[in-house]
Amino acid sequence: MLSPVKRYRNLPPFKKGIATSLIALFALAFLIAAIAAFAVMTGSIVVSARPPHNPITTFMLHTTFKNSVASEARWIDKTAAQPFPGQELLGAQHYQQVCSSCHGAPGLGQSPQALSMRPRPQYLPAVVDQFSDAELFVIVRDGVRFSAMPSWPSDSGFSEIWPMVRFLRKLPDMSTDEYRTLVSGPLADAAETPSIAWQERGHHEALKLHAMAPPLKEYAYASPSIGWRPFGFDNRPLSSCVACHGADGTGAVVRGNAPNLTLLPQQMIEQHLRNYANGSRHSGYMAVAATALSEPQIKALAQYFSQKGPKPSNVPIVAKPKSMELGKSLAVNGMVGRGVPACATCHGSSDRRKITGAPDIIGQNEGFLRTRLFGFSEPENPSQGFSSWHPMPYIADNLSESGYGGIAGYFASLPMGSTLTPNVPRGASTNPATMRIEDKPLKRFMSDVCTTCHGDKLAGSAEKDIPNITLQSEPYLIQQLASFRLDHRDSEKMQLVASKLSTDDLVGIARYLSALPPVPSKAANRSLKSSTTVASAAKLAQHGDKSRNLPACLSCHSSKSVKTVALIPTLDGQNAAYLAGRLERWAKSDEIARHKRTLGPMAGIARKLTTEERRGLANYFAQRTMQAKN
Repeated sequence: MLSPVKRYRNLPPFKKGIATSLIALFALAFLIAAIAAFAVMTGSIVVSARPPHNPITTFMLHTTFKNSVASEARWIDKTAAQPFPGQELLGAQHYQQVCSSCHGAPGLGQSPQALSMRPRPQYLPAVVDQFSDAELFVIVRDGVRFSAMPSWPSDSGFSEIWPMVRFLRKLPDMSTDEYRTLVSGPLADAAETPSIAWQERGHHEALKLHAMAPPLKEYAYASPSIGWRPFGFDNRPLSSCVACHGADGTGAVVRGNAPNLTLLPQQMIEQHLRNYANGSRHSGYMAVAATALSEPQIKALAQYFSQKGPKPSNVPIVAKPKSMELGKSLAVNGMVGRGVPACATCHGSSDRRKITGAPDIIGQNEGFLRTRLFGFSEPENPSQGFSSWHPMPYIADNLSESGYGGIAGYFASLPMGSTLTPNVPRGASTNPATMRIEDKPLKRFMSDVCTTCHGDKLAGSAEKDIPNITLQSEPYLIQQLASFRLDHRDSEKMQLVASKLSTDDLVGIARYLSALPPVPSKAANRSLKSSTTVASAAKLAQHGDKSRNLPACLSCHSSKSVKTVALIPTLDGQNAAYLAGRLERWAKSDEIARHKRTLGPMAGIARKLTTEERRGLANYFAQRTMQAKN
């Protein structure tokens, strides 16, 4: 066998030339790598920020930055970018508290600290016009790697960035006096607000922010924290709050683009602030504010604002009459064809809000509600994990953007303290006595189609894991049939049946079933083998398990809750095999992912239960006495 050297010598001239070139390139690459490694390991590379970048480095960094931003901006959905009155007021407050330290303000110089960075942060009043709105959005959202420009301190809800873009667009034409008036006006109103002393919590709470890269020991992901303006540490947290919410807490100072805090109870404000501080609730504005607060300050602020209301902001409604009509229809009727329940189902009264945990949005600020709805419609960030269930992304997914403004305007127009009751769909074509499906009378259709699986009395079957459908309310049945038709709920048979039905058909079938007297399930369907006794399951159903963050089943599925919020199913007397099967399917990892953006939280709950607990709970509810329907 010839050695590599001899084979090289025997090559034809053309191939020998190619081989020589490749050898030279490999040798050059190795030499460069060796020199680079030597420079890195010996500390020969200058990392000092004192000398300015040379022209080549400046050109390379800035050209790369602008081209990368321009490329990413092409993919930005500008639906939420439609201007809304007063957005720049909210953006101005955040800019003053966070951005001005580096980027300066109209007619004023930049901080010497900022000008000592490499690369230096640009003076925004002079360069904003070089970027489109979409490009500004990308820069604020994503930040700039290899510079001091941070990404937005939140992993979702990016629609709240557009107020920043609105403000930045106005910077080049703004005078120093105009800027000062804009950012200091709310603070002047707070001259008499009390100081709130900093007190250490006694421990630090972990902060979940972005993909936290190692080495984590060299960084402090914790709250309370200290920032550019340590208003918490300096005993003046109200100076941050009133900038956007006003001294009266209504948000009128930013024309309703921040929430009216006087609508919220003290406990809810406290919990929201804690969640913003640990990163489980997302907002770039609030992350900066909440992480600066100690626990006593959180309690004091919540008490301060909750005691001021409820008080209306009196900000004029922006939505047009036609949009308001759509908003009203969605609020009380929902949209059956898209599987969207009426907003009033959860938000309509204090009783409903207590069961569902929904906030009071009756009389809440229009601009804030609009931004929140656009935020819910954003694709969910994978880093949030399976525990991040929330019903609103599902609802926003199935609404058109035109509905967001209508809903926001309608709820903002309602008097605080009023109530809304959801309507059940009505119409002559949905009368069970006269309607026809597939050219058959409704009763005949039910007999031919539904009884095939659900049995002659529609009480279901244990052998086939089929539910008793005589137990449920009309709104719940409508929602489930719509979910099957939209492929939002798994069942090949039901999806096939529902796909052939019109919206009126769904309503008519639900009306027919809800009018039937509840039929008891067969005795054989009420018990499954399980090491979890009915008594143990009863304890779990009644009290939950705080150590696993498991709520009590009856907090939602009690007779009172089911009658108050008709979208919640009754479980009492349902077939045990069906209940256990549903819980088991929810508990599967692929089911968790599928149900992440849905109305119900059951996927996350079922996953925390053991198989035996799921079967035990199924037995417990199957053996409970059936409840009368609404």
